[in-house]
Amino acid sequence: MAVKSENEVTRKVRDLYLKGLSAFERQNDEYAVEMLQAALKLEPTFHTARKLLRNADIRIYQSLGKMKQTLVKAKCGAPTSRAQSFLKKGAYVEALDAAEEALRHCPYYAPALLALAEAALGMDYAEAAVSALEMAHESDPKDIDILTRLCEAYLGVHNAQSAMECLQKINNLKPNDVKVQQMVKNMTATVTMQQGRWEQEGSFRDKTKDLEESKVLEQQSRIHHDTDNLEVLLEDARKKLEEAPDNLDNLRKLVQYAIQKKEFDYALEIIQQISQYLGANEMLDRLASDVRAKKAHAEMEELREQLKLNPDDEELQARVRAAEASSMESLVAELEKKVKAYPNDLDLRFDLGVALFRAEKNDQAIREFQLAQQSPRHRLDCQRYMGQLFARKGMFDLAASQLERAAEELTQMDGNRKEVLYTLGEVYEQMGDLDKSIVPFKEIFEADIMYRDVAKKVEKYYQRSKDS
Repeated sequence: MAVKSENEVTRKVRDLYLKGLSAFERQNDEYAVEMLQAALKLEPTFHTARKLLRNADIRIYQSLGKMKQTLVKAKCGAPTSRAQSFLKKGAYVEALDAAEEALRHCPYYAPALLALAEAALGMDYAEAAVSALEMAHESDPKDIDILTRLCEAYLGVHNAQSAMECLQKINNLKPNDVKVQQMVKNMTATVTMQQGRWEQEGSFRDKTKDLEESKVLEQQSRIHHDTDNLEVLLEDARKKLEEAPDNLDNLRKLVQYAIQKKEFDYALEIIQQISQYLGANEMLDRLASDVRAKKAHAEMEELREQLKLNPDDEELQARVRAAEASSMESLVAELEKKVKAYPNDLDLRFDLGVALFRAEKNDQAIREFQLAQQSPRHRLDCQRYMGQLFARKGMFDLAASQLERAAEELTQMDGNRKEVLYTLGEVYEQMGDLDKSIVPFKEIFEADIMYRDVAKKVEKYYQRSKDS
């Protein structure tokens, strides 16, 4: 299966990816994972989405305490076993999905990473195999089997230099082991032969337009972000965009590098120029919105860093509060502008509803969610948000009705169901019905004892029962 880029996937897949990317940048990782999983279900070899999914998984996992990390790691065994079973049958796509399910719980779980790599290689999807094996190697740098597999995977993507580095690591780990030395010797010969074949067919550098472009591509693959490399990448992206101004992939790369250099105004200027050339374009609108959001976030982070150094500075405290309020107002205004331009886009209405929810503009948020729930993809999330909004307004019966309907349809005990059940329990508490409130709390407790303060709520209920 050939790896697909953002320009090669369908609009539906691209939209899901962009939602996941936007959520990831806002650190809404659970929603990012949901969107990226949906994109990959439709396009398993959309590698950019898979890499972003892994980063979201890692951030979620790293946010857990050590005890909870141990608990979630225990959940990796069953889906990994299913992946290994699928591999034996040659069902590589199913094996890939099962391995990803395990990595949802612990993205560093080596058996699942190895299963994913094997499935990816079975699909001729070497890029995913390399990514998985690199993570497995990071987790266990001295495992020779992982290094050997990684070397072979690098050959699959024509990366002879990295393959040779793997061989050197193996050699350093077992310098006196005769069997290992023979294996290194054999693999070195394989790498050399492969490299020679590539050179005969037209080497990596020969296949690029010139040596300068080759250097740029190598720098991109290494993912170095120092100033010198970024300047080269930015200049190359600028040239490519001048040559093909209608290629939105070139624009996205240029904007990405400009953002990394914190040249936000330049990025917005380029988007404006391309907008004038191409005309109205929803993707360009969203890209500009993302840049403005990142600029505001960078300015906010700078203020927060200053406040850390001067925590008692009342003027700085006021500036941070004002910046936070301004950022939220800007986000709402930006989304309202988009909804006005694309009134039938239910995805935009959902995003606006979430922004209004966070800005505590309750009635406006309810209105947007009532419209956005016409989208099957957002219906359950809309019910959850509306339940919380009705609860804010003290309309607990309406809140319970929304959340009960959502809970009925969410059959899998994932993050969404836990959120709905927990909110439902809180609504029952606010209604004064403690016997009813304990039912959703107990359901969460049975599946995930570490979820929020659910253990404390259940224990308190039973203690109250004993005392009475």
